[in-house]
Amino acid sequence: MKSSSSPVPIAVVCCLLAVLVFSTGCGRKTSVAAGRVSATLTNQASMDELNQTLTEFMRHTGQQLPATNDVAAYLARYGKVFPVPPPGKKLVLNPGTRQFEMVDE
Repeated sequence: MKSSSSPVPIAVVCCLLAVLVFSTGCGRKTSVAAGRVSATLTNQASMDELNQTLTEFMRHTGQQLPATNDVAAYLARYGKVFPVPPPGKKLVLNPGTRQFEMVDE
C-alpha cells in the first residue's frame, strides 16, 4: 500500500518556506540601514548650530578647546550629528576664533 504523503512535496514546501523567510529578512535589514542613513543626513547640524553647541559646551564645562568627541556627544543630546563636509573640504576647529570652520583639504 502506498502512503498518501510523499517526501518530495514536503521537501519542496520546506525549501520554499526557507527562501521566503530568508528573502524577507534581507530586505528588512536593507530598509532599516537605508532609514538610518537618511535619518543621519537629515539630523546634521548646520554650522551655526554646531558653533552654538560648541560655545554652550565650553561655557558649561569650562574647557577652552574641547575634543570633537565631547562636542559630538553634547550635540547628540539634541538629536544632531556633525555635518558632513562637501568633497574637497574638511571640518576643523579654529583655536583662534574657537569656532568650527570648513576649509579646503
